[in-house]
Amino acid sequence: MKQTNFDAGWTFRPGPRDRWRPEREALVKEIPITLPHDFTISTDPRPDAPGAVSTGYYAGGYGIYSKEFSLSEDVRGQTVLLSFDGVYRNCEVVINGQLVTSHPYGYTAFQADLTDHLWFDRPNRLEVTVNNSAEPNSRWYSGSGIYRSVELLTAPPLHIAPWGIFARTDRVDNGTGHLVVETTVDNATDREAAIWITATLTAPEGQMAASGKTLLTVPAGSSGKGTVPLTVPNAHLWELDAPLLYQVRSDISEDGTLMDTAETSFGIR
Repeated sequence: MKQTNFDAGWTFRPGPRDRWRPEREALVKEIPITLPHDFTISTDPRPDAPGAVSTGYYAGGYGIYSKEFSLSEDVRGQTVLLSFDGVYRNCEVVINGQLVTSHPYGYTAFQADLTDHLWFDRPNRLEVTVNNSAEPNSRWYSGSGIYRSVELLTAPPLHIAPWGIFARTDRVDNGTGHLVVETTVDNATDREAAIWITATLTAPEGQMAASGKTLLTVPAGSSGKGTVPLTVPNAHLWELDAPLLYQVRSDISEDGTLMDTAETSFGIR
């Protein structure tokens, strides 16, 4: 899965339901911004703010983020996602006039699948609305808006899901680590797919520590999870004084063709 930073080239404007400085709303135009962005901090504290001292006497609000972007023809037919690290809060994502997802909670990451609503013959119009007007809703200053980075993710229809690798230690016996690597595969095609998953573990020093594979069948338009057990002799254990990390890599292939790959770091404990 290809990851492209998507933080530049946005504009912001207060929404029609915005409660901060409503007397100036008609005078406020779209302003260019680069993410991350907090639209509360640019307002004035108010003695009647609903959150009072908990939010530093700042009120929330309602805002709209917009961005236009074009895609090349080689992206056509691929899965295209937007990955948000954090939006506070009650977020809705609209692409070319179509609502693709909503996310009410302000502190968790999420993805929006844009695949079925993209244009390739003209620029795409993206709007992300943020509604933080229902206050008080926090015991501290939370801010409002897209306050963390955004990435554009592109992948073939058969791919490893975002955050799709989960490695865990089953046990450690006499210095030998017994691990389990789980890989989630998304199949956005209209056919069942037989996928080989190869999991490789690289030691902190850079040499291969273990490898294994498994066959996974994923139904059309669905997801599946493959599990690969790995055995690591003389395993380096992670601890506070020696935070040694292994690199876990998963490759998926179909009919001998590599379809996607992903990596994550992992400590044996």
